[in-house]
Amino acid sequence: MASEQVELVLSTPSLLRNVNLDRRSCEFNQRPHYCINKCNIHLKRLEQFLIGFKNEVYKQEINLKEELAASVQSFNESDNVNHQIRLEPITSGAELEVFTDESHSLFSSEEGDRSILSTEISMDNALSQIPQQQIAILQNVKALLNRLDEQCVKTKEQLLKERERTGNLQAQIDAHAYRRIHALPMAVQREHEKCAYNIQELKWHCAYEGRRMSSVKEKYRIAQKTNERIMEEINFVKESSPLISEKQREEKESMKVIQQKQNTADIELKEARNNLDMIERRFEQTKRQADQEEKYLAQRLLALANELKEQQEKFLESQEIYSHMTEMVSGIQNQLKTNEQYEKELNEKLAKTKDKQRSLEREVESLKIRIQTEVAEHKSLVDKNSDLDKIKAEKELELSKMRKGFELIIGEKTKELQRILKSNKSSQKEILNLRRRIETSEKQKIADIRAVRRAIEEREKVSAELEMIRGETDENREIHDTLLLTLDQERKKAIDAEDSLTIQVEALKRTNREENHARVILHARIKTESAEFTKRRDEANERKAKLLKANEEVHLVLKTINEQVAKLQEKFDERVEALKALDKLLYQLSDKHSQMEETWLQKVAVMEPKELDTKELLVELGSKEKAMEITSESLNQKLTDMASSAVIMNRLLLANQKAMQELNEEIEELQIQIENGQGIELKLRESLANVKERSSNQKEQHNIQKESRTKALDKLKDEIEGALLDNRTLAERYVEYQNCHMDQKNAFISSYEKALIAHDSLKDKENLCDLHTRLHEALECYYQLRGIQTKASLSRFEKMTHHSNRKLENIQTNLEVATRNITLFLKANNLTHQHIRDMSKAMGKLSV
Repeated sequence: MASEQVELVLSTPSLLRNVNLDRRSCEFNQRPHYCINKCNIHLKRLEQFLIGFKNEVYKQEINLKEELAASVQSFNESDNVNHQIRLEPITSGAELEVFTDESHSLFSSEEGDRSILSTEISMDNALSQIPQQQIAILQNVKALLNRLDEQCVKTKEQLLKERERTGNLQAQIDAHAYRRIHALPMAVQREHEKCAYNIQELKWHCAYEGRRMSSVKEKYRIAQKTNERIMEEINFVKESSPLISEKQREEKESMKVIQQKQNTADIELKEARNNLDMIERRFEQTKRQADQEEKYLAQRLLALANELKEQQEKFLESQEIYSHMTEMVSGIQNQLKTNEQYEKELNEKLAKTKDKQRSLEREVESLKIRIQTEVAEHKSLVDKNSDLDKIKAEKELELSKMRKGFELIIGEKTKELQRILKSNKSSQKEILNLRRRIETSEKQKIADIRAVRRAIEEREKVSAELEMIRGETDENREIHDTLLLTLDQERKKAIDAEDSLTIQVEALKRTNREENHARVILHARIKTESAEFTKRRDEANERKAKLLKANEEVHLVLKTINEQVAKLQEKFDERVEALKALDKLLYQLSDKHSQMEETWLQKVAVMEPKELDTKELLVELGSKEKAMEITSESLNQKLTDMASSAVIMNRLLLANQKAMQELNEEIEELQIQIENGQGIELKLRESLANVKERSSNQKEQHNIQKESRTKALDKLKDEIEGALLDNRTLAERYVEYQNCHMDQKNAFISSYEKALIAHDSLKDKENLCDLHTRLHEALECYYQLRGIQTKASLSRFEKMTHHSNRKLENIQTNLEVATRNITLFLKANNLTHQHIRDMSKAMGKLSV
């Protein structure tokens, strides 16, 4: 037993060093198991809540990381889509043209290097033909192109730095979140350790109360043994004492009644205890079943919550896919529109190139006719015509080269048209697939909505079942409380029965005392009667001696007979006086008897056997008196029988003396046993009073400690609620800060993209204007070198310049339209990001 108690009662301060220990209270009342079970249930719920909170935080972090990755991918895709439009460098001396290509981007380094190499080659070829005045202009153009490439590289480096900075910021945010997640549960862990310490202390108190109960039971067993021993001694005394046989019978009957009542009370107590044990077992079984059902329902709720979260995530993913698909569809539609416009422009350009080719052929034929006329008209200018023929051959070579270049461009454009048609077909297929996906997503959305409704209905059912189970547990608790009340009532009944038994014991003690008093009176009477009997015996001996002398002297002396007769007459008178004294004694005894009857009338029910004894004694005394009268009357007749009667009286006296000595010894032993029993009873009463006082003190201390524990529990609940509120506020702040970070990031990216687009468009416009002016100057120089500056050619050149200006204006308008479309696309992208952020906020609030 000691080893088991040591194993149960462990030293908690060695296990929990960082806990502020409460003051130990070493006394507890009877049943602390209900509070302990309640604390265990609260701790389990708290642990389950903390586990669910950790899982939710972990899932939120995973969702946030996935959303960040998706946003980065969407941003890269938007960059690739937004920067598809660029200017192709001039490689063949043709007019400037704008086209789109999916495989090219504004920041592609390979295309930039190729463009720079192609511009360098074309500039080197042109420098051999252009004079030194225009070389500076071309070098400036080259420097501008190099600077543009350098700026592209710088912007690429800045973008990489920005990405690194965003990665570092994200890592810092994750570190702060990780610290917060690991720092928050410290207070909860401390409270958990305090609760564990309190539970250990409660276990210690339970063990202490168990030890005290065992000691009380041992004391009760010892007292019961002593009572049994006393009862055995009393039974022995009752059996051995003949004077109080009737009293013993009554006491036996009373003890039988008491034992019957005690047996009935014990049987009822056993039945009540058995019923209590059965009810407690049923209550524990129902409690276990309720706990199992609660665990099962909690697991089911967690599973349903996880399914709901998964379905919500799928629903959000489907919504994101739907939004992404809608954006893709809108982008594809915009691409189709731009491709159609580009096809129209290409068709117009092809028609213009064909017209130009026809006009150039016509000009060549007109030039041939003019040359023939000039040869015929101006024979003197043969040398000039030869020079002109050389120039013409060079021009024809250049025109043939130009024609070949145009044919190549036309072939490329046709290939691009074929690619565009293929891309249109593929885009149409993608549109059909997207529509199918949208339909499937809508169906999935409807199915998810139905599943959510089903989950909500199941959750309501589970909540109703939980309420039913709680009602059943409350009913079981009420039954348990009623049983405890019945047990207390039965205990009170047992205490009342014990009190009644103690009262009966006191009554029996009183009767024993009264019997002792009667015994003392009887001893006094016996002593008086024995003295009288000894006197009578002495007188009888004297008379016998005198009679013998008289009988001897009768034969000797006749004279003395008369004297002896006179003496006998005197003795006879004395005897008459003795008889009168006996009568007086009888009258006195009758008076005392009447007085005793008056005094004992109040105790008739108790003293009836004593009255019978006294009556028998009086009858015996009357019989003795009659015998004495008979003997006094028959003394004259039975002088010869005096010797035999004297012998018989001596024998009777010896027997009576022996009996009296035995009775005195037995009475002394009984008095000693009664005194011991009284001392034991006093000790038992003192122990009962001490036990009652201790129980009252323990009840008071238990109530005080119960109030302190309830206060501590209320404080714990308040602190837990405060911690939960702080956690919610921290989570809301975290979501707000992350949303602000995302907003700032998107705003920065959008502003950066707008700045890049504006800068690129401005640079392109400036470069176009500079190149247009410089080409105009270069063409003037070329025509000056050629020597053909007639008014007609100048007018045609001016027309060509006007036409090119119009084309440039069209290109500018197209660029403005493209920039507008890009801005609209960016706005739509920002709106979708805001919508996604709002949805994430709503989901975060729902999860919190």
